[in-house]
Amino acid sequence: MLDKFKSFIQEENQFRPDQPILLAVSSGIDSVVMAHLFRRARFRFGIAHCNFRLRGRASDLDELFAENLAVKHDVPFHKIHFNTQSYAERHRLSIQMAARELRYNWLEKIIQEKGYYAFATAHHLDDQIETFFINFLRGTGISGLRGIPSISGNCVRPILFASRNDIVTYQKRYGLSYREDQSNLSERYQRNKIRLRLLPVLEEIQQDYREAFFRNFENLKEVERIFKREVQLKCDRLTIKETDGSIRFPIDALINLHPIRAYLHELLLPYHFTNSDIQDIIACLDNESGRQFLSSTHRLLKDRDYLILTRLENNTAEQEIEILESYDFISGPVNMKFEKINMADDHKIEPDQDVAELDLDQLTFPLKIRKWKKGDSFCPLGMKKSKKLSDFFVDEKLSLFEKENTWVVLSDEEICWIVGHRIAHPFRITDNTRRVYRMQFIHPSK
Repeated sequence: MLDKFKSFIQEENQFRPDQPILLAVSSGIDSVVMAHLFRRARFRFGIAHCNFRLRGRASDLDELFAENLAVKHDVPFHKIHFNTQSYAERHRLSIQMAARELRYNWLEKIIQEKGYYAFATAHHLDDQIETFFINFLRGTGISGLRGIPSISGNCVRPILFASRNDIVTYQKRYGLSYREDQSNLSERYQRNKIRLRLLPVLEEIQQDYREAFFRNFENLKEVERIFKREVQLKCDRLTIKETDGSIRFPIDALINLHPIRAYLHELLLPYHFTNSDIQDIIACLDNESGRQFLSSTHRLLKDRDYLILTRLENNTAEQEIEILESYDFISGPVNMKFEKINMADDHKIEPDQDVAELDLDQLTFPLKIRKWKKGDSFCPLGMKKSKKLSDFFVDEKLSLFEKENTWVVLSDEEICWIVGHRIAHPFRITDNTRRVYRMQFIHPSK
């Protein structure tokens, strides 16, 4: 098994022998065998253990075992305690997802702080097969069917080639002690049901089913590479990235994709939309605009001619920023430059919507910048009467996202500029203007 272990790491290009790896050790048989293989291969490594405080004294004994294992192998040891239950409730996650999130975030932090090349988890071939069935039953794209990747960001999985039987045989040969997590025997969890009920049936049907799955995973990885390359080429052509960070997908182009569900799945997968979301999005493409879809990180709006994707941000609607006359720049939720200019006979007003040039003597400082509110009104340049901003937005054909991300500048509670759109008539430059106040909106991507 040692030769297969070293060959797999080399073939998958996971790391070099001289690069230090942080091993995530739970004290179970899989991670204990992984640590032993690292020691026999003479790789550089440290051991990390998370105490999730979910099993009382058993969790503390796991921690002690992992620490003693590090002493035995004469390698650095890192540990941390988590209040997993509280974290899960606060973030509305299952215990399993909360533990995974806490663990991976902490491992990322340790490798950066301590100079490890990557961290390694002890996932193996049976984990791959279990994940295949979980994803298959849930409904997934080709990425879910090809199983767990051997490299994912800073995470490597160096025993992914080995079956559970291989690991047990190795543990018995070298007489390695380990601790059994009793929750692995509980059929409360879907993964355990697959492991304890389904896989034994597969073994009855075909004893070497694991080898067949391993070959299929290799084939699916190759198919996935071809599929993703072709999909990416089309997706890149119809993805429009805006300066405000939003992304637009032309609906006419999407409708002409065949099969549209497969393309939309790959297009929206990075933004955490579900298969159910994608089916609903397809169904609304021919409907009226205004339908919204939310993932855990993004929002998708069906506008007139586009699907518009934006990231869910913290609410800035109530923020109000004061601008003193002495300011020349502000940054934060909105970035702007300010400049005072003496009026000259040959002064030309810039035809740029991101620039506002106003009569400085008509302004009252401090100015204020905030998001627009329902009921706001202003007198647009060239008009003599006030107009509600909501009506102005309809005339300008702004999407819902564009409306929500519109800032206004106020002088003495009167709107003088709809940022990126129109200045207010009372603050315009006239023949009597002596000093110009120039404001420039800086888009986040610039």
